[in-house]
Amino acid sequence: GQRAAGVEGGTDECADDVILAKLEELEDHIVVIEKELQEFNPKHKQVAGTILTLDDSGNLTAKRGLIRREDRDAAQALICGTSTANRDGGAADLPGPLTRPVHSQALTARLQAQHALGVQAELAQRPRLAVCLHLIQLVEQVTDHISYLSPAWNIFPMHAHSARHGFQAVDDLIAESPAAQHLDDRQAELLAGLPEEPQALLDHLLAYTDDQLMALMGLLLALTMPASTSEGGQINHVRTVHSLTDTDMTRWWSPTVGSYLGSVSKDQIAKVVSEAVGSDTAAPLASMKKGEAAATAEQLLAGRGWLPELMRKPDQA
Repeated sequence: GQRAAGVEGGTDECADDVILAKLEELEDHIVVIEKELQEFNPKHKQVAGTILTLDDSGNLTAKRGLIRREDRDAAQALICGTSTANRDGGAADLPGPLTRPVHSQALTARLQAQHALGVQAELAQRPRLAVCLHLIQLVEQVTDHISYLSPAWNIFPMHAHSARHGFQAVDDLIAESPAAQHLDDRQAELLAGLPEEPQALLDHLLAYTDDQLMALMGLLLALTMPASTSEGGQINHVRTVHSLTDTDMTRWWSPTVGSYLGSVSKDQIAKVVSEAVGSDTAAPLASMKKGEAAATAEQLLAGRGWLPELMRKPDQA
């Protein structure tokens, strides 16, 4: 009985040795595979590169597997053509395809300036609202009643100056816009007869009725409102005032060759006409030259009330 047990035990130990040897072999194979995965495929290196930088501690760091946009298609072809067995695990992330924005940076700045100007013109007609909005800034900055304002309500710069100068820097034709002319006429009306000497001006203003004082303050506060957009997904202050004043931007801006159509692609011109008038009307624009298409679109869009999304009335909060 003991001899039989010894033979059986020897068989088990032999089987264990075989299993352990196989595990060691598999582990060695895993190490080889992992090492291969840490190396970039030589073919991939032909269209990829590395950037060396210093971190905050002065240590050299490497960002590998970077691909230029112009090499994206070549890299895609190489990666797709590499078999699963040979594909490296550190394959580089392909940069997104470079797409041209519908509106250029210059046109976006011009639209923002025109948008702010139209909202200014509306705010100037609601002086009590302008004063109250400014008082909110004062309460936040002068007292402890409000710890901080939401970016949506950060509307007026406390060191006041006219925002028009910034608008003119991005749009040479801003002074010709209906909103600018309306504001200029209103300013000439309200400043007429005001003394230039400070004490005399103070005495003059102290004699104003509340309505006169509110009208002047409302205009001047409205003129300080800048056009710049806020960062990080926060609400644009111009759109906040747009909602509060219920501004109809079609009163103050229209798509012309100079204001919009001459600064966008022909495809965008056709898209705008299709949206505002109809696809059948927009179809002939495809065969026209850019200048002719823009001039034709200006006529087709006249009186249609089309606005770029940037200028459209935001949803009520």
